[in-house]
Parts: sequence; C-alpha cells; structure tokens
Amino acid sequence: MIKTVKLSDSSVMKELMENIPAATNGNKGLMPVITEFVPYKRLINLKEGDTISLDYSYGQIIITSSSRGLSAIILLSVEHANIIKQLNYELITTVKNTVGKVNIYKVGEYKTEIQNKTDHDFIFNISYLGK
Repeated sequence: MIKTVKLSDSSVMKELMENIPAATNGNKGLMPVITEFVPYKRLINLKEGDTISLDYSYGQIIITSSSRGLSAIILLSVEHANIIKQLNYELITTVKNTVGKVNIYKVGEYKTEIQNKTDHDFIFNISYLGK
C-alpha cells in the first residue's frame, strides 16, 4: 500500500482535483484546499442531508446551479453570511437547519458551512473570492 505520493506536475494535480468528489459529512472525498489567498471554483454534488465545511472567513461566494436555474451572491464577514442577490427562486438561506432549503452559514470565524436540507441532491458550482 502506498502511503504518500509526491506529485509535482500541476496538470496531474488539477486532473485529480477535478475528478475526486468533494468531501462532505456523508461522502468520502477530497477536502478542498481553500485559503483566502487562493481563489476557488469547483463543481460540488451535495447530497440530500449532507453538509460541507469550508475555510472561508470573509469574502464573496458565488453559487450557480444550472440544474436548479439558480444564481446567488453571498457576502461573508468574520461572523455572518448575507445573501446579496438570489435569482430565480428563494432556495438558499443563511439559517442552519432550515428544512427545504440549502443553508449557508458561519460556524466560527474561519468556517462556513453549506447544508442541503432539501429532498434532492444539490449540484452547484461555487466560486470564492477573498482578499
């Protein structure tokens, strides 16, 4: 069994990151390497009832979902998330455990969580812009 592998070719790293699913509380996968110094964009399939935790303290998140016809801009401060604009319908909230919604909320200074409390998978692109 291989315990560690050193990869230096950035194209191999990119290919791996694009093909391994994001880790959630219900799905094994690759935890996104996210810092406020690295802009981040990824397609995520958040299954019904799952939550993903991201290391965002403040900045801007843009969420788009072609399957749901949704676009949203969320601003993050150190302690709060605020939906600036949501197009199409009101699927996203900033309140944890809101049934029937996708909830984006802060759980600490450097943690933001996205929780799927709908009755279907939520497939979306997320883009993060920080400092």
